[in-house]
Amino acid sequence: MSFSISQIWATNAFAVVTTAGITIPPGVQIVWSRTGSFVDGPTGSTRPTIFQNLVAWMPIRVQGAAAFPDAWLGKKFTLAMYSGTTLVLQSGPHDVPPNGGQNIDVSWLWLMSPYLSTRPAAIPFRWAGDFSWRLALAASGAHPFPGA
Repeated sequence: MSFSISQIWATNAFAVVTTAGITIPPGVQIVWSRTGSFVDGPTGSTRPTIFQNLVAWMPIRVQGAAAFPDAWLGKKFTLAMYSGTTLVLQSGPHDVPPNGGQNIDVSWLWLMSPYLSTRPAAIPFRWAGDFSWRLALAASGAHPFPGA
């Protein structure tokens, strides 16, 4: 199955100053797109995002396209972000687009603690590094966290 991301937005809760000296105000920010190369600075990202973590989910939106297998039609998928083999963010189940549609639009991903691999946890903590994204077929009635 092929899968590509076209754009990722995140919502800063606070203004931040990048390592390049650029002030990014609170609000929705594009943190990745195909047309923008956001090169990291020597001490961190030049597009940092700071969330007010009062809940376990993150105000992140991911848009892209996927060639879903026919066997997935009528089912649900999840989108997850990994750092190496460690799960960082995971969506709840979303409907596979009907009739072979390919556009995906996923918002509000659940944040995984680096200390607990099965549920969200209190912060502070931070994830940094290179991330990979994966689509997976959701188990029937699946949700990222038990009891959520």
